[in-house]
Amino acid sequence: QLLRELATHADAVAAVDATAVRWLAAAYRRIGAMCHRIGHSYFEEGSEHYFAYAYEHLTDAHPLHGELIALGVFVMSHLQGNTPDAVRDLRVRSSIVCHPADLGMSADDFRRTFAILPDYA
Repeated sequence: QLLRELATHADAVAAVDATAVRWLAAAYRRIGAMCHRIGHSYFEEGSEHYFAYAYEHLTDAHPLHGELIALGVFVMSHLQGNTPDAVRDLRVRSSIVCHPADLGMSADDFRRTFAILPDYA
């Protein structure tokens, strides 16, 4: 549901439109409320989060969480064959920053993250 809504608001997110900012805040509240209600956040943490956590564990670096997760979504959608073109288009439309270089992630750390990811997860 949230991905469908993000697709609807993507252009406004890129423009930092007030309506999009309110939608983003409400989306985070919905996720937080669900995490609180069921007592965990597992339902919203997939392979993209484990990629991010492994990178942070490996490097002790902590780029902006959303940007690191967006990179994880982009990379893992390619690896898993999970609509990577749609993910790319949504990223472009919403202007989400998620290139490793923009996050301060070296090519070596990117590769090393994948090397430790199975054991980390």
